Amino acid sequence: MEDFETWAGITGAIVLGAGLICLSMMDQARLAKAKYWPTTNGEIIFQHYNSSKIDVLRNSPPSGHGFATLSTEHRKLWLQYEYTVDGKKYTNDDYSIGDASIRVDELVKVKRKFGLGTKVKVHYDSKDPTDSLLVIPGGVGQGSLIGGAFLLSIGLSAIPIAILTDYL
Repeated sequence: MEDFETWAGITGAIVLGAGLICLSMMDQARLAKAKYWPTTNGEIIFQHYNSSKIDVLRNSPPSGHGFATLSTEHRKLWLQYEYTVDGKKYTNDDYSIGDASIRVDELVKVKRKFGLGTKVKVHYDSKDPTDSLLVIPGGVGQGSLIGGAFLLSIGLSAIPIAILTDYL
């Protein structure tokens, strides 16, 4: 049973590490395209903010709807916006690319900047206007890339150790 647990742990680290690296690469690819997306005018149509641990655990956005979720510690902010491209109205909830966790002070700034009814500039994919963002970040995916590389290296370096311990 010990061998199974060892190999399961090694495999888990490798798979999780590779998965995080893939997520980071997908974020980087989307960012490379998004930097050149056109913009249109939009409006924040939903904002919900919870500041206590109890509220965050109990409350969630209405079922059946997606909302951009930004969170930190025990605070959560849900956003949804509406925009028009070529006369067709779209609704989306993607705030930015990458990790949704941000510092408390940044969360408060976002809450103020993107209040209900606020007019916003929406970046959208001209080939697929359903894909849009409110903010194009300077860089993304570094945390996932570093974490993935760390887990992958741990998993891969554990293979020879596990093999050697079987023979000793």
